[in-house]
Amino acid sequence: MTIKSIVSTIVGMAAIVVLVVATPVILLVVLLRPSSDEIATIESPNGEILAKLIEVNGGATTSYGYEVYLSSKNSYFDTEKVAFLYGALKNKSAYGVNLVWVGNEQLHIEYLTAISAELIQSKWSSYTGNVTIIIKPGVKGNSIPSSSGD
Repeated sequence: MTIKSIVSTIVGMAAIVVLVVATPVILLVVLLRPSSDEIATIESPNGEILAKLIEVNGGATTSYGYEVYLSSKNSYFDTEKVAFLYGALKNKSAYGVNLVWVGNEQLHIEYLTAISAELIQSKWSSYTGNVTIIIKPGVKGNSIPSSSGD
């Protein structure tokens, strides 16, 4: 056997091993990924900035997660996650959070209670403006249910 044929055999075997190992991992990641729904998009008062609320459903044994994103209205390139809340309730009978603009430069994320609430960014900047993000627990929201129907 030549060195060239040995190297070719090793490369071929390595490729098979990668396929055998990687394929099930990729399938598990795709199949077990939580579902998510955009449940609200709220424009700033001047219409330049969008606040988006995404509800993440991790499955039957978990609570709902809520991701809050900010972006300029006419650009997807500056979209950034600014907060994540887990197990948030608007009131005693509805999961969710409320996004409330206070002027063009302040966004309140309001909810009654949550298992956890993480402010990822307290300030967001773009060519369309600067926004201060504030998490406000203890605020009772309306009784309109989230997309989960709870």
